[in-house]
Amino acid sequence: MTRLSFFFTIGLLLLWAGPLPVYGHSQSSSRLHLDIVETEPKTLTLRMTLLDLVHLIALDGNGDGKLTRGEITASEPRILSLLQKGIALRNGGGDCVLETREDAILLTTLEEAPALRVVLHPLCPTAANTASLHLGYELLFNQDPTHRALLTVSMNEQKAHFLLTSDQREVTLMGSNAEGS
Repeated sequence: MTRLSFFFTIGLLLLWAGPLPVYGHSQSSSRLHLDIVETEPKTLTLRMTLLDLVHLIALDGNGDGKLTRGEITASEPRILSLLQKGIALRNGGGDCVLETREDAILLTTLEEAPALRVVLHPLCPTAANTASLHLGYELLFNQDPTHRALLTVSMNEQKAHFLLTSDQREVTLMGSNAEGS
């Protein structure tokens, strides 16, 4: 059998057998959802994969290479502190405090990967200009400049979508310069 016919036969066998599985690394991304009632932000929910989170916090307490629910629970104060420093929400009156309540962190999935779902409750100062709201996001950009945060804002049964990147770390959600898709 000649070399050309050998490769042709192998190619036909591969086509006949069907597609081979393709393995790749998905891009680092997180999801944010901000619920606004009238002009007041009520909840800010973040979903982030555990793989992305371990780049920010050492979650594996015993260093065995396995992540347990107990290790995640033990890391909750550090996770919440990181999120409160890495996500900023402000209105016309100043910075909003991102508070947590009991059971703020839940295990979930994101793009078929183990993830955390964290619910934060913004407490914003009283503002003369209630039509101004800005969100800044700083998580993971220093570790992965290709990281993306997809933000959905729900207000009065309408939704707006924003993409936060290492080049676009802040968006105006309400106000004269609000931009969404």
